[in-house]
Amino acid sequence: MQFRNKNDPSHRITVHVMNAFALEKNGGNPAGVCMVDVEMPAVSMQKIAHEMGLSETVFVRQKSNQKYITQFFTPLREVDLCGHATIAAFSFLYQQKIITNQEIIQGTNIGELPVSIRSDGLVIMTQPLQFIRQCKTPLSLYKCLNIPSPSDQTVLEPEIISTGLPDILVPVTSRADLSSIQPDLNKMAELLEWEQAASIHAFTLETPSSITAYCRNFAPQLGISEEAATGTASGALAVYLHRHLSFPPAQTHRFVFEQGHEMHRPSMIQAELSPSNDNITFVKIGGTAIHNPSGTRNFTI
Repeated sequence: MQFRNKNDPSHRITVHVMNAFALEKNGGNPAGVCMVDVEMPAVSMQKIAHEMGLSETVFVRQKSNQKYITQFFTPLREVDLCGHATIAAFSFLYQQKIITNQEIIQGTNIGELPVSIRSDGLVIMTQPLQFIRQCKTPLSLYKCLNIPSPSDQTVLEPEIISTGLPDILVPVTSRADLSSIQPDLNKMAELLEWEQAASIHAFTLETPSSITAYCRNFAPQLGISEEAATGTASGALAVYLHRHLSFPPAQTHRFVFEQGHEMHRPSMIQAELSPSNDNITFVKIGGTAIHNPSGTRNFTI
């Protein structure tokens, strides 16, 4: 692995690619992981992320033995937090034996968040519940997805939840409807700007008993037409389901979400939350990542 060398005037750095939440070798959501030993200008990180062309590239800098600073960039802009890139980054550190199974603090734009690495390599990140709000234009969501809105008034309604980024959770009646989504990306980008949200996270509960929900995620205004696994939105979905479905009180609730099937990149995201007096403060998501050496690229800045 290469770090940015302060004594090297060419400033050559390496970006590795990790397939986060992969169910199989070619599954998961690829993220760029770039280890640096000094702060980089945001314009340089943005340029690299744009050239990588992945939904997110994370830049990781070690602050101490127990703390790492992470910055996340889509092809178009910086975002405060990214779940799959966090899983990718700390899976990479673990697989390279830079860290062991231990507790880490991740420094992000929204504060310091715990990350734990189990002995089997599973990375578990904590996400904060920041806010919950209603959608201004719920019916327009289904129009830009090009699927019918649920006709049954008892069906769950869309809601915006932020566990790091504001995501619009959109319930879909069936797996067939979810698979048939043909998004109007231009309308979707306008709607997301209007709602001040990062993504539309469509999901259905029509699943086998081992899976909580099948999901699809779209964030065209960030340069992401669709991605195969979305960590922050999975945390938001866990909060959504806890709010609207019946669960035993004061217990840890666990969820399993699958995503990426329509992209032929099957992914699995685990999530859990432990409410205290029915209040949720944090939610955790977990997964692993597979190194894709063929995606490695070197940059000179």
